[in-house]
Amino acid sequence: MKLYHGSYMEVKEPHILKKTRNLDFGNGFYTTSDLEQAKSWAFRQAKNKHGVPIVSVYEIDPVDLELLRVQKFERPGLSWLRYVAKYRKGY
Repeated sequence: MKLYHGSYMEVKEPHILKKTRNLDFGNGFYTTSDLEQAKSWAFRQAKNKHGVPIVSVYEIDPVDLELLRVQKFERPGLSWLRYVAKYRKGY
């Protein structure tokens, strides 16, 4: 499975930074399986940081995903909205 991370810099070895702000899904390293979404985020981040948009690509075995703490939403809905609201409030 391919996962993408959009940023203003390449991330060769992902790691979780200490929480410094209220993120939509809490503390973590954010990826997406949607390349276009990663590109959009990369351009947004590059503009804010005056950098160059970069999409880092990771290949992960779906079996290995079972070893990680992964929050997955198939589509936005009520459970997604509650989850995002919770972390935006800083919980």
